[in-house]
Amino acid sequence: EGNKAAILFPGQGSQYPGMLENVKDLPAVKVMLIKAEEILGWNVLEYCGKEADAKVLNDTRYAQPLMFLAGLAHAEWMKKTNPLLFSNKIKAVSGFSLGEVTALCFAGAISFEDALEFVKIRSNIMARCNGGSMVSLIGLSLRDVKALCKKTGCTVANLICHHNKVELIPHNVI
Repeated sequence: EGNKAAILFPGQGSQYPGMLENVKDLPAVKVMLIKAEEILGWNVLEYCGKEADAKVLNDTRYAQPLMFLAGLAHAEWMKKTNPLLFSNKIKAVSGFSLGEVTALCFAGAISFEDALEFVKIRSNIMARCNGGSMVSLIGLSLRDVKALCKKTGCTVANLICHHNKVELIPHNVI
């Protein structure tokens, strides 16, 4: 039915300079930013403004809290610009990787403070993993992915695809 909607919150890797510029002055977002500085110990807007350093934005310690906050901040913008949608049409929320935490917080399953504290801990632990990295591959055959893994010495942690056509799907995400 056209009367239902879902929200999917993005994960790390979706961050970009200036991602909070259009939402930072919303009252609910201002409150989030004040609480975030208390929890994180740094001013969020200094790390994601239009002139943000890409190296800092891509640092897991900053990227994950920033994406968590950006997801919730943009949901606040959507509430303001389309209140009818948020009053009764949102039937599901989900997230990709870090976005799962944002979705849980948005849904009220965990408090903003607890979620951000968890994201802070998670991002700091992940940042300490030396030599590790993560990549999403889209549109490769399983055979090509296996060859790439063999060449690079990496392994597949998650394989997300249509279960009947695993060998070649244009929209595989690995």
